[in-house]
Amino acid sequence: LNFYGKGELLNLTKVDALFSQQFLFDPIKSSIAFFMSDVIRKITFFGDSDEILFQELTQKIQDLDKTEDVRIFPLRFLIELSKTIGIQPVGEGSFFNLNQGLFLEQEMIGEIVYSGEEVKLIKNMITKNTSFEIPKRSIRRRAMDIYLKYLKIQHPNFKILKSYEVIKEILP
Repeated sequence: LNFYGKGELLNLTKVDALFSQQFLFDPIKSSIAFFMSDVIRKITFFGDSDEILFQELTQKIQDLDKTEDVRIFPLRFLIELSKTIGIQPVGEGSFFNLNQGLFLEQEMIGEIVYSGEEVKLIKNMITKNTSFEIPKRSIRRRAMDIYLKYLKIQHPNFKILKSYEVIKEILP
């Protein structure tokens, strides 16, 4: 930031970006950035100051700018953000219990539980297993739906994301 003037009131003359922002000129990436902004707005409180979260978000914006294949970027963003805010699910099983935030070996009656390819994708991304093929669109979409339901259960302010409807339509 560059300023000129005297006293307390200065005039802003120039703003330089800290890093490239080419994603702004890509309609898919800029829609993902809008989605990310929508998510952050839901999980933070006005006036909050969180240096770790700020650094994480700065890195995510840089990652978005550099990423060529963005098909799983929104889901990766949600998973990594949930770790940063302390609500990432844990466990070894193949059943994802949304109420408890656990991967369990067996389904629990009366709980919101999912299994299948979508849960496998979520687990692979949580464990940072990179040796999997990006699944077809329908599985990625259902995995996003499941993870968004999980976040709504785990975070009191996480509500409906209007930007998610756009993401569902534009991602290949």
